[in-house]
Amino acid sequence: MKQFQSFSTIAKEALLDSPDLTARQKSNSNNHATVTNTITKPASTTLESDSAKELDPRLDNVITNYNETESFIEVDIINPKIHEPIPHNDASSNHTTFNRFTDYEIVTRTNLPQFPKRISHVRRGYSDFELFRHFLKKEIQLNERLNKIKLPHLPSKLIWQNRFDPSVIEQRQKDLEQWIRFVAGHPLIQTNCPTLIRFLQQENFTG
Repeated sequence: MKQFQSFSTIAKEALLDSPDLTARQKSNSNNHATVTNTITKPASTTLESDSAKELDPRLDNVITNYNETESFIEVDIINPKIHEPIPHNDASSNHTTFNRFTDYEIVTRTNLPQFPKRISHVRRGYSDFELFRHFLKKEIQLNERLNKIKLPHLPSKLIWQNRFDPSVIEQRQKDLEQWIRFVAGHPLIQTNCPTLIRFLQQENFTG
């Protein structure tokens, strides 16, 4: 990954390396400090930006390059929620529509071009993670470029008796977050596995 340089460092290097900068300007450290101080202030107003450009029009390129961010993806798991069983409308029936379960909100922030949304929020339960891993494993096995990837196992299933304990849910949240960050952070999975995009950004994930 390219080492981060501050805006002031980039601007100063651009000016120092320019062939048409005079020797007098290079030796005048006060002038350099003035340029640096002007352009390292937060670019909250047009006036500061215009002042920097007036000092040297070559700063146009510096400002443009500085504003270009590197590719990234950030995934957080937050807001665990316990869903209680919902009984059928038929009062005579003892059946419920589903068992009690916990799901989590997955927040994804990215500028990767293959992701249609820059920021997305979806909710997933443990069974969704299992389904995701199943389809992701198939994608990896069918792609020769990916078949050397060692897909980690999911955190083990929780014991039924204590799986709704707040401390257990908190630990499960951390474990799932660590797992999905590893998977989403793999550059080959990012670019070759549409299942990842569907899992992180589609409201309803079915594989």
